[in-house]
Amino acid sequence: LPGGSAYTYSIAAADVDGDGDLDVLLGNANSPSRVLLNAGGGTFPTSIELPGGSAGTRSIAAADIDGDGDLDVLLGNYGISRVLLNAGGGSFPTSIELPGGSAYTNSIAAADVDGDGDLDVLLGNYLSPSQVLLNAGGGSFPTSIELPGDSAYTNSIAAADVDGDGDLDVLLGNYGPPSRVLLNAGGGSFPTSIELPGGYATAFSIAAADVDGDGDLDVLLGIYGSNSPSRVLLNAGRGTFPTSIALPGGSASTYSIAAADVDGDGDLDVLLGNSLSQSRVLLNAGDGTFPTSIELGIASTYSIAAADVDGDGDLDVLLGNYLDNDASPSLVLPNAATTSPTSATSARSTPSAMPLARA
Repeated sequence: LPGGSAYTYSIAAADVDGDGDLDVLLGNANSPSRVLLNAGGGTFPTSIELPGGSAGTRSIAAADIDGDGDLDVLLGNYGISRVLLNAGGGSFPTSIELPGGSAYTNSIAAADVDGDGDLDVLLGNYLSPSQVLLNAGGGSFPTSIELPGDSAYTNSIAAADVDGDGDLDVLLGNYGPPSRVLLNAGGGSFPTSIELPGGYATAFSIAAADVDGDGDLDVLLGIYGSNSPSRVLLNAGRGTFPTSIALPGGSASTYSIAAADVDGDGDLDVLLGNSLSQSRVLLNAGDGTFPTSIELGIASTYSIAAADVDGDGDLDVLLGNYLDNDASPSLVLPNAATTSPTSATSARSTPSAMPLARA
């Protein structure tokens, strides 16, 4: 991908220009972050340099923050984090500085945590408390909630209804202290903090998805550490996690974890973006077990995601790579699967991009 050889810490896909296909967002650390506009079929002739993208972006996301019907871009920076308001067609003339912007923000996400119909912003910070910024409408954030639960050591933040009560809880993937789920009591208050199994392992990435198909959301932890495998924590209901599954290929320093139905069989597979061995797709056998592991041929990945960028009906894999040279660009791996996915979820010597097919 163009612009992807500049320490891409975060990669995402969204239709920011409103033309019906998915564009690629690159959150770069050592050069401006970018939006690569998809011309169709997964080609990206137009690269938009984002304002505020030279501030050390660690996380990038897209969401309609101002409620005008197009997707804005969120930048989680080491410095001032920002929302870039989309004026339509993928132009971003307005940059909103987010409160708490002098923090080391490792992760940014958007979710309606207070249930008022607009999207709030979640900041996963290091060395200062992580925050929820409540949207008052139109992309203004007068209210900032500091999160409990060792939230000053957060690498990854996400929102999902893990206890099944209809509001969005907050997930914290922490460095050092245990990762946690903060249960939402309604209105964006979080009186209950659940310590996740896995103790003091270093979680660089956290996500939620129903990997065992029982109707509730399980928690995925991408663990960084040569002796600590990444894990799926199966939800027994109401946000309890008695079962922890160690993932194959997850002891290779996982920076990023995600879930998506890449083989089109109706269940959610797990994607691991690794740094010390090849990144992988772990195919779900249908019950939250992963007997088949597909190596992706890349071992310098900081961010992994899945999206149908070529418009052929299956989910491709996006890799944000972190080596600052042309030998390790960020990539889209087109999916050569013959069946279409039914669902997907979505919070570092590289070969050329290769087709992704079932092993």
